[in-house]
Amino acid sequence: MVVLRRKASCLPAERILSSDGKFTLHRKKALIKGPMAVITATDGYYGYWNTPMELEFFLLNTLNEANSLNEWKNNLRTQIREISRDDSTMAVMLFYFGTFKELKKNYEARHEYIKEHYIMPLSDHYTEERAKELWQEYRQDYERYMN
Repeated sequence: MVVLRRKASCLPAERILSSDGKFTLHRKKALIKGPMAVITATDGYYGYWNTPMELEFFLLNTLNEANSLNEWKNNLRTQIREISRDDSTMAVMLFYFGTFKELKKNYEARHEYIKEHYIMPLSDHYTEERAKELWQEYRQDYERYMN
């Protein structure tokens, strides 16, 4: 059984915008060569997970459970409202997926990988130390396109 802890992150987000005006926007051009999902969200989505891996698992798990793009959108909306009790906004841009079935198939292996390598170890025995260790491993791939 997978148990996700939904609370403020023990691993703070580093690249955020704030209403206090103290932020810098960077931009980067990227050539999209194949299927890709680009996602951005407010803290109403990411602020209730201990780690970014748990947020990714949430996104992939709701995708895995859906039978259509509209159902995935509704699942995300319903489940995040139950978790956050906050305003939440997410933009999802999907590139080069022909059908919803192709989108799901593209992320099947990633869903299983995140579950096996990050979610199950955290579910079995969650400690902040273990979460930080796993975050250091995960972050290499997570930040690949940010710099």
